[in-house]
Amino acid sequence: MRVEWTPILTAVIAVVGSVAAAWITASNKAESTTKEIITGFRSTKVCSIYQPDLWRDNMLVPIGWKAETCKNVGQTVGAWNYQLGCIYEDTLLLGKPNSGVGPTPNCGW
Repeated sequence: MRVEWTPILTAVIAVVGSVAAAWITASNKAESTTKEIITGFRSTKVCSIYQPDLWRDNMLVPIGWKAETCKNVGQTVGAWNYQLGCIYEDTLLLGKPNSGVGPTPNCGW
């Protein structure tokens, strides 16, 4: 009885390739989830208060903050202008000034 090795080797290679692809996908997903757990967020809210051409203060704020909270804090310290923003892994996005609307994509404003 003669054994044909080609179909067996093809099947073994296919299984090994599938396992390797699944392992890589699972590893990347686990790394992303771990980063999210360690940092606590994929993005965070920013309240940016400012006086044009004078000063600006960007504050990282809790997820529960509303647009009105940001506006009120700005007025408390003499900043009549505010922007709602989001910090992502590699960028800061700001919404339209004094509109109460966050940027797109939005992090919960």
